[in-house]
Amino acid sequence: MNQDRRLILNDTTAVVKRAVIDTVETELVALLNNNSYAKGGFVLHMLRSELGDSAFFRGIREYYTKHKDGAAVTDDLQLALEHASGKSLRSFFDQWLHRPGYPEIRVSVDSIARPGSSAVTVAQTGRFGYFEFPLPVVLVDRSGAPHPYRIPVAARASTRFEINQAGAEVARIIVDPDVTILARILSP
Repeated sequence: MNQDRRLILNDTTAVVKRAVIDTVETELVALLNNNSYAKGGFVLHMLRSELGDSAFFRGIREYYTKHKDGAAVTDDLQLALEHASGKSLRSFFDQWLHRPGYPEIRVSVDSIARPGSSAVTVAQTGRFGYFEFPLPVVLVDRSGAPHPYRIPVAARASTRFEINQAGAEVARIIVDPDVTILARILSP
């Protein structure tokens, strides 16, 4: 997935100029690019991570069974996954499939006034607009112990998330350790 993410982030044509669901391009062969293959596949990977294996594969089976030997569109997949997970996926599909680009983020961690507490700030450049997504991070304390979190990043320039680490001082942060978010992670 790391290789796929790099491929998508390095694409200066399709991914940054057009949405995965491209309603402008009329030459069908031109739709066979990093947007439809690499980004489309990465979006499915993010959905699986977001919904969990059980709901994701239940939705895929429902989608397949309902549309086997027929035609289907992205909205049909969305409905099947919503039914299987019990979650609305409208904003997910809108931001990842109906608009170009991806978030560009800068993540920093600061100690705050209360002992053992830290704040993680996720700043978005807004180059492609602001995205909303759960960002997995691991805060590693001075002893080397990992503390995993999912930060609910809001669709705005900056999100600040306070974490109480029970007295453990943060030595470093690992952003998206399992490569589950399509984002350009900029150096702090």
